[in-house]
Amino acid sequence: MCLRFFFLLLLGAVLITGSRSDASAAPRKRWVVPKVPARFYKPAPKSFRDRKCLRLLRSLKVPYRRMRRVKGVATPVLIRGRRIGRIRYRQLHKNGKQRLLMDCRLAVALRRASDILWANNIRTVIHNNFYSWRYVAGSGRLSRHALGLAIDIFGFIDARGRKMSIKKDYEKGLGYGRTC
Repeated sequence: MCLRFFFLLLLGAVLITGSRSDASAAPRKRWVVPKVPARFYKPAPKSFRDRKCLRLLRSLKVPYRRMRRVKGVATPVLIRGRRIGRIRYRQLHKNGKQRLLMDCRLAVALRRASDILWANNIRTVIHNNFYSWRYVAGSGRLSRHALGLAIDIFGFIDARGRKMSIKKDYEKGLGYGRTC
């Protein structure tokens, strides 16, 4: 369910090429972070810790290396190279050397999303974080990054080489509430 939510947000950001909001437009509601039930912040149940996800990842032709133990991650995988499907993943900072370490479920979801991104002329995703053991700021809950189920996306590069920044080029709140 949480991965579906993530990809609805991602899909909304990709499909809407709408640029910055108009100054003459009516004022928007203040951005509210949705409440996520506590059950989504727990590690995956044992039924997910099997080889089914790894078989699916292999069938999707994603090059990976199975990691033995990573704190908090049910089925940790390290993606070889910087691509998942046809989409390249580039770090926000040039000197950053973070590996593409994540839960198998996120790798499968990103591989499936790569077809959607490619169809919308997105060739590169600019990111900052995948796995990182940390808590949600101001709370005692684990971040989805600590479970290997999150990615911080800062922008995209399309087929023409144009950069699109999430902060500057997309309206806040897309994908929430009623759309279309």
